[in-house]
Amino acid sequence: MVRIAGYFYLGMALLALVLNLARGAPPVPFALGPRLVPALGWAIVGAAVTVALSRSFERRFAWARELSEWFRSKLGPLEPREVHALALASGIAEELLFRGALQPAFGSLLGSPLAGWAVATLAFGLLHFAGPERWPWTVFALVLGGYLGALQLYADNVLAPIVLHVVVNDINLRRIARPAPFLGKTERGRRPPS
Repeated sequence: MVRIAGYFYLGMALLALVLNLARGAPPVPFALGPRLVPALGWAIVGAAVTVALSRSFERRFAWARELSEWFRSKLGPLEPREVHALALASGIAEELLFRGALQPAFGSLLGSPLAGWAVATLAFGLLHFAGPERWPWTVFALVLGGYLGALQLYADNVLAPIVLHVVVNDINLRRIARPAPFLGKTERGRRPPS
């Protein structure tokens, strides 16, 4: 599973590089400007909010627990190094493609950076479509994709979106890859430690 995902994400990253080279853009948009440091700060804030919302949704909503179970069944048990590798590969490759290549390409093609942002955000949401019964995840990905795209627009750099994406994926994958948590209560009325 991890090896197949690695090939998929490698292909995605190579596609991003080829698209940027074909349009005469830097292969990896890492412009170092004055907005990079604030964007990195907003990436950490965005990652903390995203992880907190993910955990809150899982505690409160059956659809979120079912989504975690679905991911757990697809991923199977993962070693910590596999979690880190998947988080790095998915975060880097998806950001290189969606925010580093597609967003500026469509912005240029449509004559508006905001139009490029909208197209890349919608494409990111479609990538995260896993059937009509999991539509909340697609909506969550659309919102997060919009935030990731806004970071790229603000900083003109994909580093901040990459940091946010990798941190969120690493923390959430670690939680999902663990055995299902016991959601009941013990005989004393307290939840067991996790």
